[in-house]
Amino acid sequence: MIISSGSGPEECEKAVYEYFKYLEKEFDKYDVEYEYVKNETGNRAETYRSVVLKIKGNTGIAERYTGTVLWINE
Repeated sequence: MIISSGSGPEECEKAVYEYFKYLEKEFDKYDVEYEYVKNETGNRAETYRSVVLKIKGNTGIAERYTGTVLWINE
């Protein structure tokens, strides 16, 4: 699974970070095993340009979170 801010502004990098943290909680909740492969840090603290994860086992849950995501950061 790849989470990316594309060529978006810093707000998109923050959204990638927040989405990754959200997925960590969801994966724990549903006992989804994953391997953290790598990330590309953003321009500020607590931001990522991209995160790469390898989903193991229960990949069905990952399908719920695949595609384009509209993240409203409040």
